[in-house]
Amino acid sequence: MIKKFFKLYEHFHSGIFLILIILSFSLVSCDNQELNSQVDSDKKIKSTTDSNNAGDTGFSNAEGTIKWSFYTGDYIGSSPAPAIGLDGTIYFCLYDISNCVLYALTPDGNKKWEFQAVGEYYGSPCIGEDGTIYFSAGGDFYAINPDGSLKWRFQTEGLKNLSPAIGLNGTIYLPSQGAIYSGADGLYAIRPDGSLKWKFSLTQAPDSPSIGQDGTIYFGCADGKFYALSPGATKRWEFDPEGKVRYSPAIGSDGTIYFSSSGGYFYALSPAGAEKWRYLIGETTSFGTVIGAYTANPIIGQDGTVYCGINPFTISSNHFFIAFNPDGNLKWSFNPGDNIKYSSAVDSNGTIYFGCDNGIFYDLDSDGTLKWEFSAGDMITSAPAISQDGTIYFNSLDGYFYALNTDSLGLADSPWPKYHYNSQNSGSVQSSEYYAPFGELEAPASHELHLGDEIEVFGWALSLAGILRVEIYIDDVYQGEAELGIERDDIFQLYPEYNNRQSGFKWTWNIQSVPRGKYILEVIAINALEMETSFERRDLFVFKW
Repeated sequence: MIKKFFKLYEHFHSGIFLILIILSFSLVSCDNQELNSQVDSDKKIKSTTDSNNAGDTGFSNAEGTIKWSFYTGDYIGSSPAPAIGLDGTIYFCLYDISNCVLYALTPDGNKKWEFQAVGEYYGSPCIGEDGTIYFSAGGDFYAINPDGSLKWRFQTEGLKNLSPAIGLNGTIYLPSQGAIYSGADGLYAIRPDGSLKWKFSLTQAPDSPSIGQDGTIYFGCADGKFYALSPGATKRWEFDPEGKVRYSPAIGSDGTIYFSSSGGYFYALSPAGAEKWRYLIGETTSFGTVIGAYTANPIIGQDGTVYCGINPFTISSNHFFIAFNPDGNLKWSFNPGDNIKYSSAVDSNGTIYFGCDNGIFYDLDSDGTLKWEFSAGDMITSAPAISQDGTIYFNSLDGYFYALNTDSLGLADSPWPKYHYNSQNSGSVQSSEYYAPFGELEAPASHELHLGDEIEVFGWALSLAGILRVEIYIDDVYQGEAELGIERDDIFQLYPEYNNRQSGFKWTWNIQSVPRGKYILEVIAINALEMETSFERRDLFVFKW
């Protein structure tokens, strides 16, 4: 059992936390002999030695009771949150000292398949639009087909990878952590075919990212900074909180970014990186110094309420699940009496679900009132996932993956209702309308007669994701790329929110050896997300004497 505690510590990156676990160990009841005992008549832990058994159909259908449970065996950790495919398949990972297993279960709890990999696991699986499942083991990043077969594998320079986020067009943003001073730390952008798009190198380990509506990638880092990157890997801004940011942020409907730091504060930043407010979540000593705390990943309800669990760095019973108003004022708090290491979820009724180290899974009303609780045989080791029929899924260290009954109709229609935003764990609210390339092909005009040796092609293009290149085609044959970075202050005055004074492009077509006749010009602008916009095709006439 001690081995399990030490292994779970690696998720929290804090030597202080390790000391607290050791000091608190004698206070926590973790008797393995109780794992297969019944909790009560409605909340039973199913006894089984069959790892494919889906659970007893005789369980009650009442809220907070077991729908089914899946026996996973004696693993020492699980993914921070399960993922749910569009067909209802549930995906989650378990790991021991050197191996990781990705499970796929049917909605009724039967195993579809499992995929085994070598290496420890530190993130959650996520699912692409085409149904590809992504997960990591050690420094390797895997893409798995929906039938459980390997699609591709990408090897990072790091020792371990955390939960990725998926942008539009399927780009995967993967945080990777290397050995100390190895230079391997960084955020990778990987195309859906497994090829590297770019890497943003860092001096210390990044944490899991979240993606805003305009494609901005937000993440914290062990270097004590919080970063905002463009989809093309340009740093838009950085913010210096008190302490380190080790958990992925939530993003509000107005673009506000919410996260906490180890320095004892919970922050709200504007999309431009300005601090809107901060709230003290740490404890203040008699000398006025702040003792830090950490929170689980925040979530956001339908009315904009921000929820998260708070865990102090002291041996204290002050473990609170809190609700903030969007303006930073405390709405309510609930004390479960133990660590809330993993994120929560809010459903269509406004009900909030989360689990604790004490092995209890909680259901709170939107006003913070306890509705029901479920007792597992050991600590809860994942955030919950909620299916469309309201079934709640989560892992426990007792060796079971649980499915509980609720009266929910699925996730809340809110800005950020769960860990990594949605059931697929995409971590992204990116919307194409915010960053599709647009602009104008200003010359040459269509149907112009050209008598000289050259034809000048020029115009401008903008995208919130940044313009990567402008391609030129004549009669559908690729000719090359236009020169970018031409000063266009007039366009900047029209679209200041794009913050680009060099949106112009130009290209010269040498027609000295081109036979006379009609030609069709096409100009395509491509942004950093590889989204394309084709400007109006132009008919050109080359005349020779």
